[in-house]
Amino acid sequence: MANKLQIHSTAKKLAMFFAEQGRILEYKEYRAIKRPPVHPLTIKRIFRGYSFCISYIKKNFEDVLLVIEEVENEPELEPTSAQIYSAPKPKAAAKPAVRKPAVKKGK
Repeated sequence: MANKLQIHSTAKKLAMFFAEQGRILEYKEYRAIKRPPVHPLTIKRIFRGYSFCISYIKKNFEDVLLVIEEVENEPELEPTSAQIYSAPKPKAAAKPAVRKPAVKKGK
């Protein structure tokens, strides 16, 4: 178990990261990130699990959660007709390469 300073600083890093992302990521999504601000095993060591970490952030960083909720609740703009018609056309699928059989040498 970590001390209070480690717990709070780690949770603060994660809260700021989630604010930048605009939402709280699921554990599988967080693990898939190439260079997360806090390594997933560090979260497990300090908080004993990702869910405990999220509950700590929700309890102690309410101001950051308000920012995240505002971003989530923003209405999405509908695409204009120019954006719809200027979308790139799909390319034709590439033909698979045909492998030639190996040449057998005489016995």
